[in-house]
Amino acid sequence: MLVYWMRHGETDWNRQRRIQGCTDIPLNDEGRRQARLAARALKDVRFDAAFCSPLSRARETAQIVLQGRSLSPIIVEGFKEASFGAADGRFMDADKADPASPLYYWFKDPS
Repeated sequence: MLVYWMRHGETDWNRQRRIQGCTDIPLNDEGRRQARLAARALKDVRFDAAFCSPLSRARETAQIVLQGRSLSPIIVEGFKEASFGAADGRFMDADKADPASPLYYWFKDPS
């Protein structure tokens, strides 16, 4: 069995380097372009199934990649990104550099 893992395309929060967590931020135009490029790169690959997170950015990426195929993405709640709670929306570069940030060690040593 061969498994392909793909991350969703870009969102505005990715571009701004914000922590998205499980906040449902949609794809932006660049993210849609990236998904179309992935679809072209994978056009000759046969998929038996496709699974994705329930978040709109993941669903839309999957739908674009699967367009023209007789396959729809299967939504899997467990594929949803981790929740960072109140930290969703924070700027990750600031948290990576600040030892006082509750997310500092998440970035430096996630274990």
